Amino acid sequence: MQNYKEKYQLLLIELERLGGKIQGVYSFYSLENEAKVRQEIKRLQSTRVIPIPEKPLQNTTSNNEKQQEKSSFSELIASYPPALHSVFFRKKDAWLKACSLKIQLNQLQPTQEEKARVLQFKIWKLFEQMDTDDIILEHWKKHKRILTEEEEDFSNLSPVELVQKRNTLRSNIVSREKSLLKWTAIMETNKEKASFTLKEKIIRKTEELKQLKMKVKKLDELIK
Repeated sequence: MQNYKEKYQLLLIELERLGGKIQGVYSFYSLENEAKVRQEIKRLQSTRVIPIPEKPLQNTTSNNEKQQEKSSFSELIASYPPALHSVFFRKKDAWLKACSLKIQLNQLQPTQEEKARVLQFKIWKLFEQMDTDDIILEHWKKHKRILTEEEEDFSNLSPVELVQKRNTLRSNIVSREKSLLKWTAIMETNKEKASFTLKEKIIRKTEELKQLKMKVKKLDELIK
């Protein structure tokens, strides 16, 4: 049985298949995002028309559309520093692979349940990677700072130790979130008088919090 995250990620793939714009639609789940995506899918399904060209004269228009698409992509990647281009391409590549796998999934027969489960798991893993990439890219867009993934070797930990490590990190996350809420409330009370040191502290602790969450995500994958 699919959980709500898996269902949402498949909704995103369906939105892309119908030609919907995914720019600005985050790959992570929320009730608000799900409602927006479902509404857009419904709109596209009700207005979708398959064009029947009368003459093969559309080369100029097609070339213009391709040029616009290329220009749009260039503008997107230009929004990030070179150090994040690999993350940008990784997310784009993961999305295209997920779309390809979804097409393969749709073509399976009802009796091919095992193959379907394998494909669904691959799609899920790709969206997990996209979630991490989104965190890094969105952090740059908001703070103009590069959020690095802290590498930590968990290979020497036993299954029990992995769970203990994850639980410890989750406790740290709760503690950090409470502190951030307190500091943010202080800053919001008087933005004009908020010190530069406090603003920097909030950004720095926000980065540490995101790094902790990415570690928990890695541990989730290992524990599964």
